[in-house]
Amino acid sequence: MVKKYTYEDVNKKFKSKDLTLISDKYINVYGLLLFRCNKHPDIVQQTKFVNILKDNTCPCSRCLFDLNSKVHRNDFNKVLRIFDEHNLVPYFKEEDYKNRFSRLKFKCAKHEHLGVMETCLANVQSLKLSPCPDCVKDKLKENKISKTDKMKNIFEKNNMTPIFNIYENSRTDVEFICNSHPELGVQKIKTEMLKRRGWKPYCCKEYEKILEKKSNSRSTRAWSEYTKEEYKNKCCKCESKENLHIHHIFNYKSYPELSTMNGNGVLLCEKCHKIFHKLYGSKNNTPSQLFEFMRVNKICKCCNFELKNISDNFCSICRSKSFDFQINS
Repeated sequence: MVKKYTYEDVNKKFKSKDLTLISDKYINVYGLLLFRCNKHPDIVQQTKFVNILKDNTCPCSRCLFDLNSKVHRNDFNKVLRIFDEHNLVPYFKEEDYKNRFSRLKFKCAKHEHLGVMETCLANVQSLKLSPCPDCVKDKLKENKISKTDKMKNIFEKNNMTPIFNIYENSRTDVEFICNSHPELGVQKIKTEMLKRRGWKPYCCKEYEKILEKKSNSRSTRAWSEYTKEEYKNKCCKCESKENLHIHHIFNYKSYPELSTMNGNGVLLCEKCHKIFHKLYGSKNNTPSQLFEFMRVNKICKCCNFELKNISDNFCSICRSKSFDFQINS
């Protein structure tokens, strides 16, 4: 059975913890009750009676803060040591230091002209930078110099002479001269673009070559799609739909200007494509060779049987794998 508490019992429990109960009514252990802490009477707080029954500590928020600060409070000599490590001259006494968040006066050993400043121990421990503003500026300058040195090394590795003195950020233009193309003069590039290119700065001429390659790849894609639609995704010799290759009627090496021209492509399966280049080679291919190849048949050497498809690997009658190629008139 759960014990039932009266208002008088609740009031006694609050007084035992040095608290003054303000609420007039008590409903149950889970109802909120207003109270004042006798140590900190300036604020009104609220809690449940269950929390007072369970916890031995005071439910006052300020009492809890003081308790935590005492538990986590560093030794005063340790505090002085932390300030010395950060080149800070302490201007406070042991009485001023209550917890990690109490304001402490100090002077910077490097920049004494700034005078006495204030900070807390938590900032000194958590921040990597010094609480002195001039020390922060010096650190930022050092970081800028190190970043400019790294950026200059990237340009020098890629055969380029950097002209900029200080690297500011990724959105500002960086000036350089290409050693392989000095006639172009001073060129500009944003370091934001270098991230996309894998940290490789390109000269204008080299970048034009890359754009030409990209445009060629787009035109070959369109050419391949056109030939596939024209031949309905079938081999024009054996009408197979598997392992299709696009054969250049005028071969690519001899006629590079006709490589992506519509009409200069024929769909052949992998086997028919190999047979074509086996018969006619891979150089100086012409349309007459293709027309002749369309009339080529495969004949078995053993039984002189004419195979239906040129891509068949063996004879369907004698199962032989030796063949001859014959051109029909």
